[in-house]
Amino acid sequence: MKDNKKFIFILLLALLMGVEGVVANKLYFPDLDIMSAGFFILIFGMCFWGILFFLPRILVWLALAFQIVLTSGLLLYHNYFVPPLSLSIIWFQHREGAEFLSKVPGAVLNYKSLIVLLVGLGNFWLYNRCCPILREYRRFFWIFLIPLALLIYASFASVSILFFSQSYFNDACRNFGYRSCWLYEAVISKRSGEILDEIVELSESEPQIEYSFPESRHIYVIQTESLTYNVINKKVDGRELTPFLNGLAARGTLAEVNQKVHGASANTDFFVNSGGFTEKEFTIIYHMFKPQEVWPRMESLSQKAKAKEYHTAFYHNFKSDFFNRGPHIKAQQYEDVYFYEDMKGKYPDDFWGISDRDLFDFVLKQNRKHSDDKLFNFIITLSSHSEYKVKNNPHPLFAKTPERKYDYYNAVNFVDQSLRWLVENSPDDSLFVIYGDHGVEEFGYRNIPLLVYSKSQKVNSLPQKMEMADMIKTIHSLF
Repeated sequence: MKDNKKFIFILLLALLMGVEGVVANKLYFPDLDIMSAGFFILIFGMCFWGILFFLPRILVWLALAFQIVLTSGLLLYHNYFVPPLSLSIIWFQHREGAEFLSKVPGAVLNYKSLIVLLVGLGNFWLYNRCCPILREYRRFFWIFLIPLALLIYASFASVSILFFSQSYFNDACRNFGYRSCWLYEAVISKRSGEILDEIVELSESEPQIEYSFPESRHIYVIQTESLTYNVINKKVDGRELTPFLNGLAARGTLAEVNQKVHGASANTDFFVNSGGFTEKEFTIIYHMFKPQEVWPRMESLSQKAKAKEYHTAFYHNFKSDFFNRGPHIKAQQYEDVYFYEDMKGKYPDDFWGISDRDLFDFVLKQNRKHSDDKLFNFIITLSSHSEYKVKNNPHPLFAKTPERKYDYYNAVNFVDQSLRWLVENSPDDSLFVIYGDHGVEEFGYRNIPLLVYSKSQKVNSLPQKMEMADMIKTIHSLF
């Protein structure tokens, strides 16, 4: 009877580890269903604790410590980067993640991290209390070979069974062909080329919405960080959040865009520059494909502008390796490419690179060097990036920010002030196309503005609402 109790205790211990795995998995994959959860309990719990039967205690401690570090790392990753998860994406983005986490302590200090830490410490305590029983009952290890065999079978055989079909691994590996996403990816992935084919096909399709821009010598296409449609013409405590953009919308034209891009920040500018699109869920395209795989097949905005005899320039106030933009932007054949590395030292550092106000100052200075040319400028701003902190904001809209959303109000208002400075100091024959890469959760993440304004001419009206693919095609009709 005593032996039976000990054996039951071992099984319960293994199942407990699996339950912890389900809790952790829920933090990353909220839609995990009950069948998948049951698989996770069986495989993760029993295999993990079964292996511990035979390891020296010091190696078990190292394994448990590694589990805490790995789980914490995955958690931090998902606090910022979009699914699906891939080792190749982590490899490219580890510097970006470190940059983000160093600037945003809230990404580290939250209840999920506390859960991971407490579970990890609890595992240390459980193992040390139960080690004698585990050592005594090594003869039962054969039981754990069964779930281990199932795990191996699921990894190699079927993509539609068990938890793989329910998690982001299915999208990351089976659909999008990352090169190093666990063993599962290496065996199953086949379709990355199909995704690129789909993007190329849309880039070659005819637009659903016909729109014509006025001819202009100076064109500014500006992707504004975290600019949601719902802040335009919005007042908070009696104050307009974006008074300048409100005025531009009244004198120009404004549309509400249903933004469907996954990996929104980088993928939005990829789609706008390429003219292609897909609604499938994946992470950053700039990491997914090499530049030489993409740009020989697509005509970028820069190439189209150059064909119309515009001098083309790209500007971003953060680092070129952020989302791997540098190599892709150069492959798009922009004649001038400027990142944070080209502006640091000329302006004070802000929370993200240099501030939008200083970025626009740099843009205008570079434009003066080509005053006799027609100019096309593609600009990506960053001052309104979460956590919505602007160090060099001389006139915040709200002196006190009792809630996080007030930080966003201040950040988006600072961008509004910066855009005012750019527009007012640009040449008279200038056309501005301003859109958001994505919104913010509090006001609508999938609703972004597309605003068109000319300093010297009347612009045609945009449809009141449009889809993301329509916006991309509309911007490409500039040339």
